[in-house]
Amino acid sequence: MYKQVTAYKQAWRRKARRLSTGQCVRIIARETGVRQGVCESVLRGWRALILRHLRTGGEIDLAGVGILSQSVTPGRVLYGLRGTIYDVPPAVGVSFSISRAMRRDLNPRRRKAKVLTAAQAQAKQRLAG
Repeated sequence: MYKQVTAYKQAWRRKARRLSTGQCVRIIARETGVRQGVCESVLRGWRALILRHLRTGGEIDLAGVGILSQSVTPGRVLYGLRGTIYDVPPAVGVSFSISRAMRRDLNPRRRKAKVLTAAQAQAKQRLAG
């Protein structure tokens, strides 16, 4: 059981792909037909916009993509086994909630399987065979 779980986690990690800024710029430029310099400045501006909104504690709704919001883990004091005291500072993270449009585009609707009666299945086999 343990080997199956770790194999699944390793396969999942392999699927994750991190794109550098340069790769993002090249992909956007190729898809849109806009020069790479323009794409890079737009990407920098987009990042600055997101950071500005998240630093104020707000959330930002990216139309068609999802909602980014700030999540704060409060600071705390931890006590070690030998009397050591650790002061853990608060940590700021980002939560992402995918939009309905993005979810719909990722999971296209499939037609439901049609349930056949035994007579219909036999007729279908005769026609196919």
